[in-house]
Parts: sequence; structure tokens; C-alpha cells
Amino acid sequence: MANTYPLVLEAGLWAGNDGNWSTWPIQVGEPPQHFNVLPATSNGETWLPLLEACSSSPSVALTDPNICGQSRGVGDFEGSQSVGYQHNASSSWENIGTYNLPVQASLFNDDQAGLYGTDDVGLHNSTGLLNLTGQSVAGIVTKDFWLGSFGIAKRAANFSTEKTIVPSLLEEMKAQNLTPSASFGLDVGASYGKHFL
Repeated sequence: MANTYPLVLEAGLWAGNDGNWSTWPIQVGEPPQHFNVLPATSNGETWLPLLEACSSSPSVALTDPNICGQSRGVGDFEGSQSVGYQHNASSSWENIGTYNLPVQASLFNDDQAGLYGTDDVGLHNSTGLLNLTGQSVAGIVTKDFWLGSFGIAKRAANFSTEKTIVPSLLEEMKAQNLTPSASFGLDVGASYGKHFL
């Protein structure tokens, strides 16, 4: 039976290196790794800071690399603060390869690439945890995108070299009748609010 109500995602922490932005808590992989990410309206992918993202940011990491992980929205993994996404520790990770991120090149000085694969993505909503398998996930090290992101655009990830197309999260939720349409609305203006998808 199709879900006729919108899926409501719970608000996460206020985070960011250029202000306090409202985030969504998600978990990725098996066993689950926790992150607070920003909604992204230009793609349908999940982007997460890799472990290497903090080792390349010594001014933020200071003497404790966990400070960098926390500032980049990285949460706990197996009961301890993580520094970044550990794709090799996830039994549900399937590697695809390194590809350019779908960003407007004129806005950035260098190539923006991510380590792409598929992994399980769990969303915290008003009724519990919604887990989607085989979602497009990119591990990033760039400083241009400090926090991870959760793509809510209806845009599939297309990896032409491997002849692989991964449907967007919205397309997958609609296909599984988890949401009544592949559209979204955002309410991100208050720390006590909820986000609507």
C-alpha cells in the first residue's frame, strides 16, 4: 500500500564552518556510521567527508583530529567519535570508482572529485529509521564542501564508464511507496523545527 503522507525527517545539529546550518542526522553503512549533513538540491547523492578530509585540514584538526571530524558533521562509529567516513569498514559498501562531483566548475579552483560507491543510507524520520540499500555515496576530502550532504534532487547518478546508473534517493523512495511523490519541501529556519521531504 502506498504511503499517502509526506516523509518527515527529524532535525539534526546546527553545524558548519561558515555559520550554524540546520542539518539532518543520517547513518550510512553496516555497521552504521553517523553523520549530520546538509540537504543538497542540485543532486541525488550522499556526500560524506572521508578520514583523509581531516588529515588534510591541520588548521582545524589542531592537536585532536576528532575536533575536525565533529566540525565536519561526523558522528560516532561503533561507540566512538569518528574522524570521517570509513567505507572499507562497511560490509554494504560496493566500490564504483573516483569521479568528478556534479558541481559547477566555475565556482571552484580545482577539480572536485569523490570516491563513489553504493552503500546503505538510513534516514531518521518521525516514525523511526528508514533504511535504503544500494544508494549512491561519495567520499570527499575537499574543503569546499565542509559538511556532508544528502541529495534530494530527482537526479540519478550516472557512471558511464561502468555503465551504472543509481537512482536518486527520492526516486527510490517513490518506487518503494515510502513517499507519495518524488518532490520535497524544506523548513530549515528554526532549531526546534522539523524538515519535510
